[in-house]
Amino acid sequence: MKFIFTISSIIICSLTHAQQNVGIGTNSPAASAMLHINSTSKGLLIPRLSSAQRTAITSPANGLQVYDTNSNSFWYYNSSTWIEMGAGGGGGTNYWNDNGFGSIYNSNTQNVGIGTQFPSSKLTVSGDGSFTGSGITYEYSEQGGYYFSGGAINLTTPISGIESRAVRIDGSKIQSFTIDTGDPSADDFASALSINALGGNLGIGTSSPAANATVTIQTDADYKTALILKNPAGSASFEAYVGGPANGNSISLGTQGAMPITFFTNATNRLYINDNGNIGIGVNSPTFSKLEIRIADEQRGWAVGTNNYNMHTFLGGAGRSTNSEGCYLGTSGTISGGSPVPLHFFTNAQWAQMTLLPNGNVGIGTTDPTYKLSVKGNIRSTEVVVESGWADYVFENNYRLLSLNETEKYINEHKHLPGIPSAEEIQTNGLSVGELQTKMMEKIEELTLHIIRQEKMITALQDQLKTKN
Repeated sequence: MKFIFTISSIIICSLTHAQQNVGIGTNSPAASAMLHINSTSKGLLIPRLSSAQRTAITSPANGLQVYDTNSNSFWYYNSSTWIEMGAGGGGGTNYWNDNGFGSIYNSNTQNVGIGTQFPSSKLTVSGDGSFTGSGITYEYSEQGGYYFSGGAINLTTPISGIESRAVRIDGSKIQSFTIDTGDPSADDFASALSINALGGNLGIGTSSPAANATVTIQTDADYKTALILKNPAGSASFEAYVGGPANGNSISLGTQGAMPITFFTNATNRLYINDNGNIGIGVNSPTFSKLEIRIADEQRGWAVGTNNYNMHTFLGGAGRSTNSEGCYLGTSGTISGGSPVPLHFFTNAQWAQMTLLPNGNVGIGTTDPTYKLSVKGNIRSTEVVVESGWADYVFENNYRLLSLNETEKYINEHKHLPGIPSAEEIQTNGLSVGELQTKMMEKIEELTLHIIRQEKMITALQDQLKTKN
């Protein structure tokens, strides 16, 4: 017992008075260590205390280190508080542990902050950061107490003293919302989301958006819906379909449900397609026909044409000119050669069956009418009214009535009645109905005068015979 005490005293004295480093288990203690313990089979055991015993130490010195048997971790004292150093047996909460397979973990059940002492979520990073490699993987975990919930990635930017703007990526959803940082219990609310706010093309369903398009949507199947816009109730929607070669490489736009389509400019409705297929231009509820165009007085309803000539319609207002009120269909411009544009009508791909010339002449069966109405073909009518002069001038006292001898002489020479066109003239120039009717009435009235004269002569001869007898 005395021998042990002597050896212990020597060691204590050596440790107390040594001016060099002390080594235990080594003859070459490290120059930077006052005490260097070297062993391949044993360790250093420091005081082991419960949490209650550790916190009950009176006036602990800065740097005092103990092992807490409740948290199974090392603790050291730093001026005014105890700080957990690391995990022991995998039970620590403030430090990361190696799981033996190249990954680290932390058993902390609360929040973790990087750049902040007050993390508001499982991982809160205050400052710049980056993710490289194959991306981020996370699992859904109900948060509770928020309008937007779920185990999501939140990217947050402060926008005021108590509010922050955030974007949440949650499985198949992306949501922009505003957080009330002054009241963690308050519900978050949705806010605007900008994509590529600084420019750049956006691809949906494709990794190669078109260079000349801000947004490119590509479907993964033929004639699959590319875009759907729904009303709040979800009862009606506007949809866009893209058809591949099997569907004629077509694009279809339309609605589902009893919902019309309205196109507008300058905050005014211009084109309206009703759910029954009626189309209205300038009218919101087309009911009269499949295409209904409503315009104001003296406005053109529609126009079709080229830079040189057009066909269009317009309405004539009451104040435009006398008796001008009504609907108009016509042309404007010039054709080749500088002539005004005619208006042609056709059916069954038979071109120009009826033509209206700029001078007002109408041709049926001809494109070059020389009269107000030129018809190449037969005309059938129940009645025709011709406004022209009449032959009553024959009964005037100064009218010179040809004698029958003069008429006979004219017929023998010209082979037609005086004043009547010849057959050759009619074949060449046509028959003027009004003029010829007047001429025929002239001949009838002349014939009537000759008959009256003949009757007078016969009566006179009869009277002479009676006198002789």
